[in-house]
Amino acid sequence: MYHTTVKIHNVDLKQNAGKSRIIDLASQRLRSATKQLQRNLISDFYAATFDGDNKMIGLQAICAGSGTVGTIDKATYAWWQGARNTATTDRDLTWDILNDLYHKTKKYGNGDAANLIVTSDGVIAGYENNLTKVVVTGTSGGRYENTLTTRTINDKVIDAGVTGFKFKGIDIVSDPMMPLAGKLFFLNLNYIYWRTLQAFQSTGWQDLKTSQNKDWVQLTINGYGALTTSACSKFGVASELKEE
Repeated sequence: MYHTTVKIHNVDLKQNAGKSRIIDLASQRLRSATKQLQRNLISDFYAATFDGDNKMIGLQAICAGSGTVGTIDKATYAWWQGARNTATTDRDLTWDILNDLYHKTKKYGNGDAANLIVTSDGVIAGYENNLTKVVVTGTSGGRYENTLTTRTINDKVIDAGVTGFKFKGIDIVSDPMMPLAGKLFFLNLNYIYWRTLQAFQSTGWQDLKTSQNKDWVQLTINGYGALTTSACSKFGVASELKEE
């Protein structure tokens, strides 16, 4: 279950009422609570939570090579393991890493490739910096092509930089709210689902003065949901990636 509770002391309500009101206190607190609930959901979405926890099974657990997801032991069945590309030290995001995960996540099922690649702002920034360097020579795993990108707008303005990335037609996007550093995920949205067990709902503002002898009003938002997948093997993760 995911929930967040908002409390406002009755003194604060009185001070922010009528003509003297500076802000809509209830509305402001509710917005803050909603943002906190969003952060909690995103944090758990990327987490390494397996079966047996009250939280949702996280994306790192889906991509793992061991642990139990959906009552199935990943270590026992290779077809239930996610794809992984790891290292002992931090490294740049390269073609070889992307290509490795691309083919690993196609191995099972219908051979369909991932359709979304998600990483952090820092990894994307480092990837762009590497792509736009002048590379004269390179070895396997290096940058194979100089893609220094500039575009002349007029005689006095040059537009440089990249605003979007793809790999073999798959969008690479950065999630500014990703709570992890140095990781990149290959996702196949045809095999991952958010299952709503109970839609998020509000209790409404409740005055606790009578029921609990407390001088404040309270509102709770709660809901039940689970992240599910029908094929862990269609997901992959690269770790130990450098951040800018």
